[in-house]
This record gives sequence, structure tokens and C-alpha cells, in this order.
Amino acid sequence: MTDQSQNYPFVPATQSIALNATNVFEGGNDRQLAACHTEATRSRIAADAERLAR
Repeated sequence: MTDQSQNYPFVPATQSIALNATNVFEGGNDRQLAACHTEATRSRIAADAERLAR
């Protein structure tokens, strides 16, 4: 997990009204993660990411 958004390649001309716009620029990903994960599961994900980054 990072404080910066991650960007991935996409097919040109397919993103103008895509979920990408809502999720990235309007906080959709953050709302979905907050609804799906508890503080405990977020902590486990962060710990795993830190462990794998070593």
C-alpha cells in the first residue's frame, strides 16, 4: 500500500467514462476498501505488503 495512486496501462479511448475515472478521481476505491475491510484486515494487508517488500 502506498500514499500515491498507482497507474496501470489501458487501451486508448476506453477510459473516458470508465470506472477508472470514478474510482481514482472520486475516491471510489477508498470507499470500497473501507466497506470491505476492517482495521484488522487492513493491518494484515499492510503487514504482508511490508514483509514482501523486504
